[in-house]
Amino acid sequence: MKDAIPTPPPVYSIRHAYRHHAGPSGYHRLGEWIGEPVRLSAPMYWLGETLLRVPAKLVSWYGGHFEYSRHDFVMEAQTLMHMRRHREAIYHFLYAEKSFKLLAHARGLNGHRMAGTFHHPQEHYSWLFRSTAHLRALDHAIVVSTQQVPFMETLVGPGRVTFIPHGIDTAYFTPADAPRADRPLRCLFAGSHLRDIARLPAVIEGVLEAVPAAEFLLISYDRRCEGMTRPGKVHWRRAVPDHEYLELIRQADLLVLPLIASTAVNTVLEALACGVPVVTNRGGVADYLDPACGIMAEPGDVRGMISATVELLRDDAQRRRMGQAARDKAMQFSWPRIAEKMNTLYARLS
Repeated sequence: MKDAIPTPPPVYSIRHAYRHHAGPSGYHRLGEWIGEPVRLSAPMYWLGETLLRVPAKLVSWYGGHFEYSRHDFVMEAQTLMHMRRHREAIYHFLYAEKSFKLLAHARGLNGHRMAGTFHHPQEHYSWLFRSTAHLRALDHAIVVSTQQVPFMETLVGPGRVTFIPHGIDTAYFTPADAPRADRPLRCLFAGSHLRDIARLPAVIEGVLEAVPAAEFLLISYDRRCEGMTRPGKVHWRRAVPDHEYLELIRQADLLVLPLIASTAVNTVLEALACGVPVVTNRGGVADYLDPACGIMAEPGDVRGMISATVELLRDDAQRRRMGQAARDKAMQFSWPRIAEKMNTLYARLS
């Protein structure tokens, strides 16, 4: 736990760490700088594994809430007990699409306020939820891209949605001390969620045709990447340990990340913090990039992705300038700065 920022009212967070995120990444890291976690007690864990196991599974299976699991059911039960013991606090669901459902019925209990952060793009809500009525019970919604604001206001209510950027640990993700001079120019692709894997082969083909000395490293659970490998040119790793992942980002010359859609993208923030310029597709991620540190093609624009990547691979000076600008940009999203923005919102809600 870092030196947490004091909050005007007590703030308790309901957290979740996704396994596909790098250990030092993910939105749950916000809780290290502000608020206290609601912790699952040993008795509640036992109940979740025994008496509550079947009802929790039934709620998760038939509740019309795609990401909601039996573990979320048990955590909501724990949070309800916590809310009954405290008064006039703020409860922040850090992944509200996943972990907020039944507590909609606890709105106003003991003078508490409930807030939730939303991460998915609008297009996902048709399969995430059978009904979004429970979201009206939130006192406020936080979104991680400005594109989400209009849609979320239709679900939560006008004036009850605030954009606060996703953060990044700029003390962990840092630029390399010195670039390696004994290797080809390297383009890095990482992740699976909302990645445009279908168009990635065409991007790779176009870039390697124009810059034969370049290479691609693909880090992804998506096994389609295995079919893109070429000896000495395109390498695939299904997963790597956190310490190795950090070094692979640091040693990349570019992050080349075709996206179908986006809000905040951890991989983009990680690359920026490591001083690596970004080539990607326009979307919610535009809130985290500007022309000084990244180039954005329109979604589905393979030619635009190839052109931007080739341009930067051929211009060492421009890449260096953009790398420095990338690090400067990332500092705007350091977790302490994001926690201060969140604290301002908490004060408004109290």
